[in-house]
Amino acid sequence: YIMATAGLSTFVELWDVRNLPSTKKLKSLASHCAGRSINSAYFSPSGKKMLTTTQSNTLDIFEDAHLASGVVKPMNSIRHD
Repeated sequence: YIMATAGLSTFVELWDVRNLPSTKKLKSLASHCAGRSINSAYFSPSGKKMLTTTQSNTLDIFEDAHLASGVVKPMNSIRHD
C-alpha cells in the first residue's frame, strides 16, 4: 500500500495510499533528499527495494523501502554518466 512520489523538489517521499484521500493534511511516511531533481522512482517486483534516478547522476537503491519511516538513506548509490 506504499506509493512513492519524486520530482523537481529533490525529495522522494513514501506515502500510505490507504490514507488517501484525506481531509486532514497528509504527512509522508518517509523521505530522502537527493540534493538535485529526481527523475524517477521504481519499486522492485517484491516491493522490498526502491531505485531512484537523479540529476546528480546517481542510481540510489533503498532496502526495505516499504517499511521505512522518517528520513531514509540509500543502502547503495551508483554513479553514472
